[in-house]
Amino acid sequence: MSKFGVPTDAQLAKINKLAKRKLSAEEVFVFSSKAAGDLMIPGRYMRLSPELLKVMADDADKGVSFMCNHSWAQWNSKGIPYGKVFEGLTRPSNKEDETTELHLSRYIVHDDEAIDGISANALIKKIETGVLSDTSIGWGTDVMVCSICGMNYYSRD
Repeated sequence: MSKFGVPTDAQLAKINKLAKRKLSAEEVFVFSSKAAGDLMIPGRYMRLSPELLKVMADDADKGVSFMCNHSWAQWNSKGIPYGKVFEGLTRPSNKEDETTELHLSRYIVHDDEAIDGISANALIKKIETGVLSDTSIGWGTDVMVCSICGMNYYSRD
């Protein structure tokens, strides 16, 4: 079993397919966690379908930026990437009212330079200590379909 934060050889190979230069295991911190599921999103009256979660997992394998926040979450923040998502998978959920979970693996390159007041190493410390224990996906859609009537959620009909 690998040590938390240290990439396996397979993970490092995936990371290096995305990196512009070869990275060593000592340079990167890796972590994986559940990122989303097909459970109804509380207060938003929407859910992500298992099919969409699979698309997100496939997109993750191509490399997606990992940011400390959504760019719209803090008005003065630029939403600068701190790392990259390099691997995604879906699997069955054991949570009530949820059938499918999306799990993502991310890497952050060790660095003390502060961006928006936070360094990569400070972010890594928060992940290692459990202070930062979850992440959120960013997504959007052009059409939302009502699961009851099958119509566009925002149509007048």
